[in-house]
Amino acid sequence: MFFYAGEKPVGTPGQVQIDRQEREAEAMRETLNRICSRAEESEQNLLIMIDQITEKTRAERLPRMYGHILSRATELQEMKRIIEPPTHVGSVLSANIQFADWIAGATSRAIDYQLFMDSPFDWVPDEIGESMHGGITHKSKLHLFPRSVGDLHNFDVFKKSRPRYPTQMGNSLQVSHPDLMAKIYAKSQSKLKHSK
Repeated sequence: MFFYAGEKPVGTPGQVQIDRQEREAEAMRETLNRICSRAEESEQNLLIMIDQITEKTRAERLPRMYGHILSRATELQEMKRIIEPPTHVGSVLSANIQFADWIAGATSRAIDYQLFMDSPFDWVPDEIGESMHGGITHKSKLHLFPRSVGDLHNFDVFKKSRPRYPTQMGNSLQVSHPDLMAKIYAKSQSKLKHSK
């Protein structure tokens, strides 16, 4: 099994200036590159099937995918592992696509658990995490928006531990009132002035 996901910055598309089509195209390019790289390592050829969404979406995606595959194939032998252009297939017609939908659903919930502190999917590592162990390629990746925590690779997204939210050791101070925090800060500043 394989996945590639990229975390987007928080905010509306207008606030973070994200072009949705470009974001999808970048994810598709990364996916194709990583799948082809894996196929080259294992000396296997590929037939890529994609869940059919709408005819309009298919017509938009296919030229971008073909262009990417053909432009890289002139330099990288691994892109020639794709033996036919990617095919769109409705999930009602293919058990393979239905299975891929199930995997995508499980993976998206695991990613939600990794990205959001209050994720409702904290059950994923316990319920399905272990069944994914060993079945995900090392080319799989959750690319995190730039921060001090590194990207998550292959099985890492299904682990109970969350690098973005490490388990706290020791005591922590929780402030329930912003006014109280302001008073504490003001008091500390006045003590600093008196100690000089």
